[in-house]
Amino acid sequence: MFDAWPFRTRDGVSATLPAVGNAQVSDGESLRRLALAGVGIARLSLFHIAPDIRAGRLVPILEDFNLGDTEEINVSFLGQGGHLPSRLRAVIDFLAATVPRRLNQTIRL
Repeated sequence: MFDAWPFRTRDGVSATLPAVGNAQVSDGESLRRLALAGVGIARLSLFHIAPDIRAGRLVPILEDFNLGDTEEINVSFLGQGGHLPSRLRAVIDFLAATVPRRLNQTIRL
């Protein structure tokens, strides 16, 4: 959960404002469902809500103040002896090659 939302001011300066409300959740899907139900506004990644925007179920707001920030996607592996199994290396390589392309396809509004 985030206690503050980042924004870009009219002067182009980064700023944060407190995120307060009657509902708080810890995952994007629950937040998406609350926004779809009209409970309030939400700050979600485009890859998560692009279909809803295209269908008119959600409407972007405050776009002029969007920082355009991104988040990394990480893969964690708790292995023994520092050896990365070839099957896991294949999955990581597949994700690295596929995810950026798929996200770009999804985000097109």
